Amino acid sequence: MSSISQTPSIYQIRHIASGKVYVGSAINPRDRWKNHRVLLRNGKHHSIHLQRAWNKYNEVAFIFEIIEPVLFIEDLIAREQYWIDTLKASTQKHGYNITPTAGSPILLGKVKG
Repeated sequence: MSSISQTPSIYQIRHIASGKVYVGSAINPRDRWKNHRVLLRNGKHHSIHLQRAWNKYNEVAFIFEIIEPVLFIEDLIAREQYWIDTLKASTQKHGYNITPTAGSPILLGKVKG
């Protein structure tokens, strides 16, 4: 885990066998991945699609990957949206995102504040 960047980035959690992805953005991807794993291990992740797949296939079936480092925090949401659209992460066939629209309330608060 120490090899995961602490640079603001767009990331994906990918199911290795199917290639289905959850796309997100984070100011600190290392911390965000840790948070995702805690939620998933406890059955409390906000993406019910990702949670069900995690429960079915187990943690070893997934990989966390940086898709794109982002220079300016203000660009994270736009870049996340680009990758959700490009990878079709909110479609049942290709992804686990529960909404087609990027945006974390936590991230938005940090960008605005």
